[in-house]
Amino acid sequence: MKKAVLVVSLIFVVTVGAFAANQTLTLNSPSTLNGQKLAAGQYEVKTTITGSTAEVKWLRNGKAVATATGQVAQGTGKSDHDGINSERNANGDATVKELVFRGSNTVVRFSGEASASGK
Repeated sequence: MKKAVLVVSLIFVVTVGAFAANQTLTLNSPSTLNGQKLAAGQYEVKTTITGSTAEVKWLRNGKAVATATGQVAQGTGKSDHDGINSERNANGDATVKELVFRGSNTVVRFSGEASASGK
């Protein structure tokens, strides 16, 4: 009986310890993500969350064009959409600050500093 409880507990820890999400997101203007330039357009964004860290891969036409590490945080409430929160720069470009996930109050925040390389 102890073995069965231990196995169930281990499965629960492994399941809760990581979260993955795939989103299709559109950047309406050229943007910067942790120091990496992203052109305006549609991207498939794959996010893997482990603990308080998220690894985020941005793909265009199936090819990875940027990767970044972000910090996982709790937003103010559940989001009704997948999306990007960004800050507009003086030149009109945007800096990606946060990813939000539909149906969740979990957000991934980016520092704005170069923390990963593209491609």
